[in-house]
Amino acid sequence: SCIPGSTGPSGGPCELCAPGTYKPEYGEANCTLCPDGTFREARGGATELDCSNCPDYSTALDGGTRLEDCICEPGAFGPGGGPVCTPCAAAFFTDQYNSTSCEPCNASACAADGQS
Repeated sequence: SCIPGSTGPSGGPCELCAPGTYKPEYGEANCTLCPDGTFREARGGATELDCSNCPDYSTALDGGTRLEDCICEPGAFGPGGGPVCTPCAAAFFTDQYNSTSCEPCNASACAADGQS
C-alpha cells in the first residue's frame, strides 16, 4: 500500500505525488491538487499544509507547481502580473487577474474604497 505523499496501483509500484499535489492517506487513491491560492514545487506532498500559500494579493489555480504560478488578483498589480502584487491605490482599479497596472476609476468601475 502506498504511503501518504505517494500513489500507485494496488501491489505497487508507488510514485511520489507530482508537484502541485498531495495525498494524506495510505493506499491507491489519486493525489489531490493543491487548492486555489497555493502551490507546491516538490514531489511527495502528504498534506494540504505541504502546499505553500501564494503571497498577499495573488492567487494560483488548483495544482500550482511554482511561485511563478501565483498571479495578481483583481484589485492588485505587479511586475509581470505577479507573484509580488500590490493593491491598487485609491481611485484606481483593475478587474483582471495578472495585471501589471491599475486604471483610474470611473463612476461604474470602483467600489467605495477605490478598488474594483
